[in-house]
Amino acid sequence: MKFIPQPASADVFIALDSAITKLDSLNLKFVNDQGATYTSAAKLNQLLADSGSLLTAGPGVSDPANTITIGVASAGGFTTVANTPIIQLTYSITSGIPGFRVGSVVSASTFPSVPLTLSTSNFIVTVIYRDSGGNPL
Repeated sequence: MKFIPQPASADVFIALDSAITKLDSLNLKFVNDQGATYTSAAKLNQLLADSGSLLTAGPGVSDPANTITIGVASAGGFTTVANTPIIQLTYSITSGIPGFRVGSVVSASTFPSVPLTLSTSNFIVTVIYRDSGGNPL
């Protein structure tokens, strides 16, 4: 048995399990277990290279306290690489070792606004827990 210190933060990476050509819109609900509080988001890899937007919104009126909305919008669309993160979320952690997951996919489309069917199983979520000094656990 190995004991680890209480995590102080988590970096959460979201990728798609397959390549998608000209992804221009993605809207999903992202859920965390108790003990974690969302702090920030960043674009990664192909999304970072695109001039599109990454928007996040804290819990809304109809969302539980542990759910945020993530929106991606790209004018001309960008191509994802399978299993390569496009979004990084950062959380502070106050207790336990919380889990993170895509709760639902609200909508997705490819350029020019062609509906795309995605489910939660199309996303790969990877988490790096960090101690109070920022070191990976």
